[in-house]
Amino acid sequence: MATAADPPATPLSGSAAVIRVVVVDDQTLVREGFALLLSRCADIEIVATATDGLDAIQAAARLRPDVVLMDLRMPGIDGVEATRRIRTRHPETAVLILTTYLDDGTVLPALRAGAAGVLGKDASPQQVHDGIIDVLAGRPVLPAATQAALLAHLHADRPAESALSPREIEVVRLLAEGLRNDAIALRLRISPVTVKTHINNLFAKTGARSRRDAVAYAAARGLLGPDPCHQDSPTSDDDDHET
Repeated sequence: MATAADPPATPLSGSAAVIRVVVVDDQTLVREGFALLLSRCADIEIVATATDGLDAIQAAARLRPDVVLMDLRMPGIDGVEATRRIRTRHPETAVLILTTYLDDGTVLPALRAGAAGVLGKDASPQQVHDGIIDVLAGRPVLPAATQAALLAHLHADRPAESALSPREIEVVRLLAEGLRNDAIALRLRISPVTVKTHINNLFAKTGARSRRDAVAYAAARGLLGPDPCHQDSPTSDDDDHET
């Protein structure tokens, strides 16, 4: 595993916050190529590269990156299992899959394991950059060619008893706008304690471990509306389960 020291800071986007990224792929050319291209973005820091799933799990534990760019087909621990372990142990870390294989049978297990999105390896550097921004904001990133089928599969996976109430949908839409509990309470004219209750219910029904997870769940099922707000990402300091 390689760890970056001083990545270049040539701007490729206008975002100010630096996003810490680990790139995982068993092919040296692909791994180092994406790492080099993304390191040119002013808002991205490549903190490490990893050659397989075990390497990725160890890097995530040690470095706690914001995003892991994960290959799927690797020797030893594959990308699906690595994604599952990373998301279980470090729910604050988003996983974005980069793969040559975009069929449902390959992509769906990764999404079920907790991946926030999927891109083909033929994606441009700008598309990968935008995908990183989107998964951090809780917006799903899916290949256009298979998006409808994937969303249908994910919708079918949802247990009927886990359907969100109208108020819970209102809350998750406001989470997608990046609002904190107090702001949500003001918008909906309810108490902050009630907001916490709704968020806890969201976590319980969706299996989410963070606000970002809950927003991604809702977005994947079309619950955020046809044109959800693309403002600030769900606040990181409130990501964990409410108390």
